Amino acid sequence: MKIFDRLCGCIFLSLFLLTASQFAVAQDESESYKGLWVGEVLLDHVSMLFPDSDDSEPNESKETADTASMRVILHVNARNETYLLSHVVLAQSTGAEEEMLFTDEIGLSEWISDQKDTKFSVRRIETVSYDLPKKDPEKREEDYELAHLLDGEVAPGKTVKGSLVMDKWHRSNPFRHAYHDRHTDGYYIVREMQFAFGKKEPSDEGKSQANYGVEVLTGDYSGAISGLVNEEINISGRFTLYKISSVDKLNE
Repeated sequence: MKIFDRLCGCIFLSLFLLTASQFAVAQDESESYKGLWVGEVLLDHVSMLFPDSDDSEPNESKETADTASMRVILHVNARNETYLLSHVVLAQSTGAEEEMLFTDEIGLSEWISDQKDTKFSVRRIETVSYDLPKKDPEKREEDYELAHLLDGEVAPGKTVKGSLVMDKWHRSNPFRHAYHDRHTDGYYIVREMQFAFGKKEPSDEGKSQANYGVEVLTGDYSGAISGLVNEEINISGRFTLYKISSVDKLNE
């Protein structure tokens, strides 16, 4: 009976250690994707507003003659929430072990003023490919988001997606003219974005990348723009993201 009890105890202990190790590995992998990711999307497909031949369908996606590049910035926080950024400043004072990430210009100015005689370095990363929406697109107040929450998770085999609203009075609306009385507001434009991450096994393009699947992620990008014309404009391509910081906090 004692031998049987000891055997059961050993089996239970082995199962416990195996489960704990698997949980630790999963936790480590999850934590490895937290931080700042910066990369490029290469767009090579766009939908046709009008059929270009008798065999084409309206709104059919066609391969483009050339590619268009779009820089993207993503941040994964401590809760594994993914945010889309339009700009970010990496700041670090001399002797500090960890850098800081700022999207808030006021917070950055306060941090710089607190440094006094301490030497520090800052590096700004931004994109002109998109702008973040206002906190309330239905109001004229110029109160914009500093980071836009997306749905999903940054990890191999996962998907992240969201939508950006460019309201009639948005600062980046190209159809708005502040000095023309007939163009004080523009079109209400909605932009959908989706990042489908590839599996951890390197693709053809990923085989040449060091730390592929950990600090380099690739995948398929798809997007849609509505509000410009009657039809929705669909675009797609491939993206590559590089992890440039492990800091999982913004503006703090």
